[in-house]
Amino acid sequence: MQPILQRVEVSFDEVKNLNLDSYGSVAPTLDTEDFTIISNYLVDFWGAIMGNCAVDAYMHLKRHAYGKKDYCYIDIGLIALKMKRSKNTVKGYLDTLEEYGFIAIFHRIDKENNNRDVSPLFKIRRYVPLITEEMYNGLDPKLKSLHDSFMKNFENVNFAKQTYDTSTLIKGILASGKIINSKGVQRKIDQSIKEGTTRNFILDTLADEQKLDNKVVHKKISESVSKPTYDTWIRNVIVFKYEDMAIVLSPNDEISSFMEYNYTDYLSNLFVCKSVVFNSHEEYIENHSRASI
Repeated sequence: MQPILQRVEVSFDEVKNLNLDSYGSVAPTLDTEDFTIISNYLVDFWGAIMGNCAVDAYMHLKRHAYGKKDYCYIDIGLIALKMKRSKNTVKGYLDTLEEYGFIAIFHRIDKENNNRDVSPLFKIRRYVPLITEEMYNGLDPKLKSLHDSFMKNFENVNFAKQTYDTSTLIKGILASGKIINSKGVQRKIDQSIKEGTTRNFILDTLADEQKLDNKVVHKKISESVSKPTYDTWIRNVIVFKYEDMAIVLSPNDEISSFMEYNYTDYLSNLFVCKSVVFNSHEEYIENHSRASI
């Protein structure tokens, strides 16, 4: 808001009769179309918990889930353009929505085009859930009062007791799924899984606190993804903090790309660092050898 430099008294009737719609051209709409209905509860309370940008991202997803659909295929880059944010920033908002169970993200490939990555499928919660009591206790007193007033309108309605972690549901789907990679990619992945020699060599060169960093990251990620995904893409990755950077060392370029696409923001927040650097095992070993000469 602009700073107040001068106060002028006007009547309420003048303000009431002001018609902002008389300026510019009104966008054409149909009475029953071109609208996205958003719950006030989502805006008032979940916005305070997840952040307003996560709520905005949810609205953009809902806008593309037409009628009674609870999914859409919108490109993340398009959402980023609409929100005037970077793709990585929007990915962070989507991660927040997934963390709280508002969406589930399924990455897709085009099998008729060499398994090229295409826009993800977003499965969307259709109904806004009640916040938990723990979330309520973390609200500002004014919002607590507003929530109390809301709850008075309903009988026998209590706070949600469970969290909204949907990872168990997702793991159940992934457990029966089939891992699909190109033959070349799979060959490289299999080789890195079988050997693991470069990983062991690198771990021997790390300081104790860096080894602990790596253990913590692997524990957190292994609890949030399926075992096939972990074994294929993450098991031989090494992650640690160095100065103000998170260092991610991968067996090959495919795994490095996977880590960069999915875990850049996650690792930046986990280590509270300014940047995340991705290198291969070979690059690290070569640089380490030069430094040792």
